This record gives sequence, structure tokens and C-alpha cells, in this order.
Amino acid sequence: MGGAEFTRGLQVQKELAVGAAVVTAGAATCRASFVIHAIIQSATEPVTRDGVARAWRATLHQAQEWEFTSLTVPPIGTGAGNLSVEDAADIMVPILKSHLGNGRFSASVSIVVETPEERDAFEPSCGAAGAAES
Repeated sequence: MGGAEFTRGLQVQKELAVGAAVVTAGAATCRASFVIHAIIQSATEPVTRDGVARAWRATLHQAQEWEFTSLTVPPIGTGAGNLSVEDAADIMVPILKSHLGNGRFSASVSIVVETPEERDAFEPSCGAAGAAES
């Protein structure tokens, strides 16, 4: 979706481990100046709840290190990983709450969902902390 310029920026010098996250520049075709790529699977390691959790923590760490003021993410692991959206919510929300509560993470975080079912999976746990928006 990002086009050829964006794709060229994805070339890395070495294989990244599952659970890692790396920041690349966005592209003219992207609305984002930067993109954080969460590594949730490899050729030898399938998507697991633990791998998604480690990659989500690494993503939030990268956002904090780069001092991003906003972060927009989909439910991680539901596409290529085939985790259920409920699994993604169970993994992502507690980790996000922990990072938001540490006082050093000042970014606004939006979890973007596509369907009412996905919203229903995330909203109860996000809404409990007053974080959900319509």
C-alpha cells in the first residue's frame, strides 16, 4: 500500500527476531511520517500470543524512544497471524495500559478496527479506563 518508495525502505541488513520492532520512514503515499513494524512471525516461528505481546511491547518502546506524539495501530496478529480479535485485545490492551501508566509514555494511541465485531472486542477493556472513543 505504501508504494515502491516505502517498500525500498523496508530492506534490512539482517533478519529481525520475532518480538522486535523497527522504525522506518513513511512515504509520500503514506499519511504517516514514520512506520513502526512489529515482527510477529518468521520463516521458522509462527505467530503466537507471546510473540505478538513481545512485538507490541517493542513497538511501544520504539514509539517512546522516538518520542512519537501519536500512534495508530490495527489489532496486531489478526491478519497474517490469524489470531482472533479477542486474542489481540487481550494481549494489546493490558500492555498499552501499563505503558500509558508509566508516566513517560505521552503518545496518544488509537487502535483502529474495521468491523463492529472488532470494536466490540476492544471497547470493553479500553472503555473501562475511559480510553475508548467512537
